[in-house]
Amino acid sequence: LDHERECLLLSSPTDEPVCHLPERRLLLLGGAGAGKSTAGNTILGEEVFQTGTETLESSVGHGEVCGRRITVVDTPGWGTPQESPGRFRRETKHGAALLWPGPHTILLVLPLVTDITDLKRQALKDHLEVPWDL
Repeated sequence: LDHERECLLLSSPTDEPVCHLPERRLLLLGGAGAGKSTAGNTILGEEVFQTGTETLESSVGHGEVCGRRITVVDTPGWGTPQESPGRFRRETKHGAALLWPGPHTILLVLPLVTDITDLKRQALKDHLEVPWDL
């Protein structure tokens, strides 16, 4: 398939032209080193977020995919030495605020190859209990 036709198929369940392609806003969450910045760069199709270093504060990236404006917010990961009580919640709320009026999607990024220990499972549960009254 050519690129234009491929985008049309991704954007519409029919072969009819898509007249309006609204913006999509995504919030990336996950542990430190999970690959949130890399996932954001892959979604946007370009190097917007710095990889290979710890993300210290939420940052926003914009792009266009198949004619649709995409906004992605990369957030700091949990489980870092800099993490303090409440920091994850503050950064998650800050990240969501960067996507005003709010995210369409919250994407949980997990490493593909990882052992899900009871400790990691509990940390995941604790971090996903964010108050979502963003």
